[in-house]
Amino acid sequence: MKNLYRIILFTFLVLFGSGYISELSYSQELIEKAKTAKIGDILSRSGSIELKKYSAEQITAKIYSSPQWDMTGEPLVKYDANTGRITAKSRYVRFIPDELTGKLEVKKDISNTGTKEFYTIPDSKTTKLSWTVDTDASRIEWNKNNETLIFHAFNDLVMFKVPPPVAWDADNKPVEINITYADNKLTYEITENEYAYPITVDPNTIITTDATGLSGYLMGMDASSYVNARNLATASLPDAATPNLWFGQGYIGATWRVYRSFLTFNTQTIGNANIDSAKVVTVLNVNNSDTDFDFELVSATFDDVWSKTWFNDFTGWTASGAYSVVPLSNTINTSTFVAQGDTIRFILNAAGKNAINKSGNTKFFLESLEDINSSDPGQNYQELIQFYADVSYIEIYYTTISNSSTRSILSKDGIITPYSINGVITPLKSP
Repeated sequence: MKNLYRIILFTFLVLFGSGYISELSYSQELIEKAKTAKIGDILSRSGSIELKKYSAEQITAKIYSSPQWDMTGEPLVKYDANTGRITAKSRYVRFIPDELTGKLEVKKDISNTGTKEFYTIPDSKTTKLSWTVDTDASRIEWNKNNETLIFHAFNDLVMFKVPPPVAWDADNKPVEINITYADNKLTYEITENEYAYPITVDPNTIITTDATGLSGYLMGMDASSYVNARNLATASLPDAATPNLWFGQGYIGATWRVYRSFLTFNTQTIGNANIDSAKVVTVLNVNNSDTDFDFELVSATFDDVWSKTWFNDFTGWTASGAYSVVPLSNTINTSTFVAQGDTIRFILNAAGKNAINKSGNTKFFLESLEDINSSDPGQNYQELIQFYADVSYIEIYYTTISNSSTRSILSKDGIITPYSINGVITPLKSP
């Protein structure tokens, strides 16, 4: 099987002058060199461009230049390995406040998860906050019913969304805000009411990212005992990655089987934003359980190259006994869904939000608590569920609107960064 290659382009977008780099070419000689190089090896240096092997399936190209504003993520581009050229680039979005909005006090909450911003409206003289939207997104969709801006990239793929903000007054009373978007201007208007000032406005963004190709399941099996199947360090099956999320355990076909799933999401464009909340959403395909059981997302340790040895690549694995896992979500019971197509939502806890990788892939393991606690189901019960991996996604709410009225360089706390098209890059065979 030929290796798969994608190019990650670390690029600084420049609005003026010569513009940003639009394409790079890679020779067959370079691709052959990449196949045998070790991860981290520098493959080539040419002027301001440095190529380095990032993983078995990726090369990185780092562009050294003077940025128009700071960029903290790693935008993805679509690479055509047959022609050696980039066929689609990341897009950028900036919110430029009007004169009045630009003068408002902006409080920053800086924590180990990043920076969050709150706008303070001092009195009733200020009723509107407005930003001009500066973007090269292929299309901006205004969902009037949900009061949400949706930014689309190539092939009309969704990059991210800006939902309604949250606002409250000095007495912690919720403040209603009317939201409009017209002529590239986003406006928040406080509705008339008896509010205690100052009023705090908390803008948010949702980044919606599909599961990547590094999502699927692994199964340990043994004919003699449940414990032997569960305690395997390397999975028995499958022999290649498959986009199904099986998890649970049971005695099937005179063989003990334990299923675990792994999920990967590309979340590298968040930058230094403070994450408000996040959830992983998936859909039920098959419920083959004879009895209900609990399950949850736990901390994962697998790398970026698929392997059957991922079967034990989660925090807390031991060769025997109960696992001391790190739960990253709420615990869900199989009784909460009934039919194929039902939606399941994992709400990430504090550890789950901290596990989100703002500069790369975010990874989860999906396990049943019966498996975690080493609870033998017996030969009369089967506990087995399958979710769809290819429709699973993660939604992350975080602050993105920055109070900057100029096009000068923004600090990392400014939050605004170019946004990549996450988790939708089609793997391409090398020539």
